[in-house]
Amino acid sequence: MDNETTTSISKTDACFSTAPASGYQLVVGLNSNSIQLLVFDPEKNRFIAFSQKDIQFAGGYQHYFEQVKSHLSENQLAGHDYKDVLVLWESQRSTLIPNALFEPAESETFFHFNLGTGTDEKICSDKLKTAEVYNVFAIPEGLEENLNFKLFRIRHHASAFIESMMVFSKHNMLPKQVFINVHATFFDMLVTENGGLLFYNSFAYKTAEDFIYFVLFVYEQLKLSPESNGIILSGGILKNSALFEILYKYVRNIDFALPNEQYTNSYILKDNPVHTIQNLTASVLCEL
Repeated sequence: MDNETTTSISKTDACFSTAPASGYQLVVGLNSNSIQLLVFDPEKNRFIAFSQKDIQFAGGYQHYFEQVKSHLSENQLAGHDYKDVLVLWESQRSTLIPNALFEPAESETFFHFNLGTGTDEKICSDKLKTAEVYNVFAIPEGLEENLNFKLFRIRHHASAFIESMMVFSKHNMLPKQVFINVHATFFDMLVTENGGLLFYNSFAYKTAEDFIYFVLFVYEQLKLSPESNGIILSGGILKNSALFEILYKYVRNIDFALPNEQYTNSYILKDNPVHTIQNLTASVLCEL
């Protein structure tokens, strides 16, 4: 069943209704612009359902929570009892702490030192196996209470991005590799060296000029070459976009994140650019 409009997408594999959802995994992607739900069937090794609903972040978190809760109560995919529910929270408020320095009791201190004190936040952390760091991040107070699931885990979008790209980097073992994950108002930039983590940060932008300024700034600081150090893109960026066009003026070697086996087996995602939901698919496969 496919149903698409300008504000929503819903695709379901025919096999979804033939087995109990208790064997499936659900990933919920939350950001200020949309709610995404992706269902994975471990037995068939493919994604079997996907939905996306555009929302508006206006009027503060209470209004946002109301939209999230309303959509989850109405969306058929959200109404099942899954084997595992993972909520992927997307925001710029996160920081990496090396394993050797991380102390759970001091996570808030580390976070506030690097990012300042926010209002009505809860501090969480993800352990990243491939990078040997913890990703310490904030979620808004009240988020957990407005999620319509009995049991769920909350992870940060950057954890999925870093883990998946680090796995890719370790398999390729190039001297230096650059990865960019694009969001509506900011982007993440990761640089690896010989399979190890060299640099990670996120940058807010409003225009394509802002975007390219920060990219080239990192290239300059790390002594990267636009000719030899290409970029692998993921997230909300398309080839005909202003961001891609200005990036291609300076860096000619650009690729989009490639699909994995589970993605290529997934019929419901065949018309969806693989790189745009890279973090959702990676969060299942990286076992966050």
